[in-house]
Order: sequence, then C-alpha cells, then structure tokens
Amino acid sequence: MNRSLNIEAQGLLPTKPDNTYFYPWLLFVVVAFYYWINHESWHSHPAKSTPVPPITPTHPATSLKRYLEILAEEAANQVSARPILDPDNLQDYPLLSKWDISHNVTVFRLGLPQPTDVLGLPSGQHIALAFTDPETGKVVARSYTPISTDDDRGYFDVLVKLYPDGLMSKHLQALQVGDLVKARGPKGAMVYKPGMCERIGMIAGGSGVTPMLQIIKAVLAQRPTDTTQIDLIYANRTFDDIVLKDVLDEMAEKDPGFKVHYVLSQAPENWTGSIGHVTKAMIKERLPPAQAGTKIMLCGPAGMQDSMKIYLEELGFDKARLVPKRDDQVFCF
Repeated sequence: MNRSLNIEAQGLLPTKPDNTYFYPWLLFVVVAFYYWINHESWHSHPAKSTPVPPITPTHPATSLKRYLEILAEEAANQVSARPILDPDNLQDYPLLSKWDISHNVTVFRLGLPQPTDVLGLPSGQHIALAFTDPETGKVVARSYTPISTDDDRGYFDVLVKLYPDGLMSKHLQALQVGDLVKARGPKGAMVYKPGMCERIGMIAGGSGVTPMLQIIKAVLAQRPTDTTQIDLIYANRTFDDIVLKDVLDEMAEKDPGFKVHYVLSQAPENWTGSIGHVTKAMIKERLPPAQAGTKIMLCGPAGMQDSMKIYLEELGFDKARLVPKRDDQVFCF
C-alpha cells in the first residue's frame, strides 16, 4: 500500500505535484556547484605553498553561496519527505531514547525509517500504540497524541502518563533503546484546519493536554494567517503533575492570542493560579462565550469531562455528542 497516497486520498494532507525526479536532480546540481565554489580555487593552484584566501563576507560569491545553501536546504526538505503512518496496519518504530519529565510522565522518542521522513499526523488526531500481552496472548492498545509535529523529521515523540498497574505502562517502562514499538494511525474525528473557528476554549486535565498542545502549535505556527484566539484551562492535582508547563508558558508569553490558566487541587504556597477544581464560573470567566465561531475542546479523566459537559450546556453551549464530530461546538477527544 502506498501510505502517502492513502493519506492524501482521505483528504488528511494536501496533494503535492510529483517532484520525484526534479528534486533529486536539483539537489545534485546545487551540491555540485556549491562544492565547486568552495574548492575550485584551491584545486587550480595546488603547487602554491600560500593558501588562496577563502571566500569572505565581501567576496562577490558570498551571496551566491548563501543562495545555493538555501536551495540545497529546500531541495533536501522535499526529497523523501513522506508520511509514514498507516491507519490500517501496525508498523514497527525503534525506540531512540526516553526521558522523564515528571515522577509519572515519560517521553518516548520513536524513529522513522529515514531522517527526512515525517509521521504524517494531522493536527488534532492521535495514534494507537499496541503490543501483545505474553500472559494472555491478547493485543493491548492505547491511544496517544504525539507532542512532536511534522516539522520534526526522522522521529516522533509520545508523552505517556505511567500508571503502576497499567498494562501499557508496564510494557513501555520495560523497553530499552533499540526495541520496537508498534503503532498505527491517524485516528480520531478532529482535524484542525486554519480558520475553522474564531476562538477555541480548551479544558484539559493531566496528560489530556497533549491533543491541545498539537492544535495550539498548529495555530501559532500559522500566524499571522491564522488569527484564532485560544484560551486553555489546565487542571492537575499538584504542581509536579503539570505537564510541559515551561512549553505552554513560553508560547503564551510569545503569542498574545494564546492564554493558559492553571488549576491545582493541591496547591503549593505562593501559587498564583486557581485552587480546587474547574467550576462553571471559571469557564464563564476564562473561556469564550457560547456563540457562532466558538469551539470548546475537552480532554481529561472521564469524571472531569462529564462535569464540564454539564457546565458548558448550562452556559448555553451545544450538548456534546457521545460520538464526536469535527464540527461539534463542544468536542471531546
């Protein structure tokens, strides 16, 4: 199966012209000419003991060199920039590295076949990781939203909250660098497109922030074309449970169109966010009102989502559907 064509056929990625032969030849010509500029002078004077002066910032060829470097980068980005995910079949991805970001959250970096490959995951969708339980012989699968994007070539990062008794948690914790992880996708009803709404209100709990992060990154990457305003309420039990706070804070600091508000049920001293749980009054104050052009996204523990659905309906939003659709005013991941 041609995975790239399969994904494009579903409308998940824009189709591109066939540059199969053009870009490799362009890359060859650019690299050859760049090599000639850097080495022609030296090779034309091999007998001299005094080296020929290198190309300097004032040298006439400097601007041409930089232009060729840009061309080489563009050509390299186009060659083999293929999406790898297969929605129907599990594929193996080697574990490149893993690191802890809190006491119970680990990021797993999985490798793609080629350094220029991309995962091919539309913003808002997720993947399934799976393994066969050796004790029961049954396949165990769990859904995760990678925190990397298709700007990251050759790998993708999956953030996982680990549970002491979780089957997938135990499996992933036991993995060593080089071990293979099975995954398939894309999955899910949400595919974010620029301009699909004017304002997005988000409510996330714990690791439920990962699909929100994907969409936030997608919106901010399209500035100033994408003018969507985003407000995020992010709830956790303790300060140490907050996932990727530094990343969220940096994005909020750089982009006035994105705001994040933290809620802790067990807050430390000098905490400046809210204490307790997400309330209807907090939603009314922090998120956009129920009107045309507004979308609310929810992701977190089931109990939390149930409470948020009730609050949102009381605030005038549409009732969330059991099976979410992309165009729902209230969308539950």
